[in-house]
Amino acid sequence: RLSLAAVVMLALNALVLWLEAEPSGGQLSAAPLTTTFRWLEIGFLLYYTLEVIIRFRRSATHTFLTDPWNWGCMLFILAGVIGLGFDLPDSGLRLVKILRLTRIARLVQFLHPLFLQLQGLLRCVKLLGWFVVLL
Repeated sequence: RLSLAAVVMLALNALVLWLEAEPSGGQLSAAPLTTTFRWLEIGFLLYYTLEVIIRFRRSATHTFLTDPWNWGCMLFILAGVIGLGFDLPDSGLRLVKILRLTRIARLVQFLHPLFLQLQGLLRCVKLLGWFVVLL
């Protein structure tokens, strides 16, 4: 179950990713922004790690390990730590940061009509993918 804090962190994470992707237009120096984004990334990783630990402690081990959302969170945390440890800016790990926002889909599950719309959208994307393959 997602809490209000998790929803706020997801929104802040989305905002930071958007700001990080926006070109600065030469108005601000890139070095302080890069440092700021790095510290924000560390903060998000710490929050997500703490959230996974709390979920693990609250649930039975079997229940925790069979939930694919938990595995996804742990993989994203691991990829984020590896990205920070090896200092890989603008690499494929940016995709991992964006994929972290897929956790928003977990929130949609609680709102059944929106969940049904999301499922329909994903089916359409799959169908378009096959259409592109056939071309």
